[in-house]
This record gives sequence, C-alpha cells and structure tokens, in this order.
Amino acid sequence: MHPQVWLHIALLPPEPFLVLFARRLMPFFLIIISIIEKLKLCRKETNFHYKKLESIRKIIGNESIGYD
Repeated sequence: MHPQVWLHIALLPPEPFLVLFARRLMPFFLIIISIIEKLKLCRKETNFHYKKLESIRKIIGNESIGYD
C-alpha cells in the first residue's frame, strides 16, 4: 500500500462501537477495582491488628504483669 493510505488509516478514529462499549463499561470496572482495593486494604489492616494483639498476648502471657 501507499504510505499515505497507511497514514490515513492510522489517523482514522477508533471504532465507535468499541468507544461506546468502553465508555459504558468503564464505571463498572472502576467500581470493581475500587472494591478489590478496599478489600485488600481491609485485609492488611486486619492482619496488622491481629499481629498487634498476638504480640500483646505474648507480652502479657510471658512476663509478669506486676502483681507480687
């Protein structure tokens, strides 16, 4: 093909159907991604708090609290 024809094809806008499809689905993808991120964050926080509780239990269980 002639180079100008390739340039013309490259400059054509993308398929309107695909653009509409992507625009319609984008909010759903964003919602799903945000939910997944929140779940990951909650899991990290829960693990952190669990480890904190475990360390407190170890300290209380292994050392005397001070009642002589």
